[in-house]
Amino acid sequence: MITNPTTIQSTAVSLASADQIHEYLVKAYRIGNRARLRFARLLAARATFRLFLKLGHPGIAQDAARYFDVQRSETYELIRVAEVIDDLPACRKAFEEGRFSWSTLKLVTRVAGTETEKTRLEFNEDHSCTEVHAEVQDAFARTGMCLNACPECRKAGLMTLDGPIEVAAGSVDRLASDAAEETMDRRNSSTLARRVKLRDGGVCQNPGCSHRGDLHTHHIEYRSHGGPTIPENENSA
Repeated sequence: MITNPTTIQSTAVSLASADQIHEYLVKAYRIGNRARLRFARLLAARATFRLFLKLGHPGIAQDAARYFDVQRSETYELIRVAEVIDDLPACRKAFEEGRFSWSTLKLVTRVAGTETEKTRLEFNEDHSCTEVHAEVQDAFARTGMCLNACPECRKAGLMTLDGPIEVAAGSVDRLASDAAEETMDRRNSSTLARRVKLRDGGVCQNPGCSHRGDLHTHHIEYRSHGGPTIPENENSA
């Protein structure tokens, strides 16, 4: 006897109560979080050992975009989280248990340290991701100032610890330029350069070149384009 497919589908759905569906969703969410973290770790390893070169890509950002459709900024966020997460075991456990999202984990790992991790987690338990985001932004604001300018009239206000103050229109471009220069990632340090050269075996990494000797280290993705100063974005040449 052939059973009506519609009847089978309706029966299957009716067997799952609201509580059961919630339980399945929570399990799927936890699995997704653990998978995301594992993906981040593997991507970081791929970057550290420069395996993207074997796949024909000049950098990890291009590699991740080609195979996983991950944008450059998110690629570096995945790598950053993977590099710091073991120093924040409580955050890692909470994320793997599905107690907060990947978006929240990225925010928290930017400001949490071994001494503040517990406090951050307690705040997360009682607040939404939007509130956590606002609190993290506030944490950054406490270490500096934020310039907000209207693109139309160029009027601007500078947010300080004492509240907003007005900035003359003629100063907006200069301040914005200064801010852009300050936020550009740092230059290579001598320590980083030595580390990169040792990793590359003292050999130029330009395709077809095997030069040894007086090598320099360069950003694969330029600093002016937002490339970070990390070993994964460096080349010996």
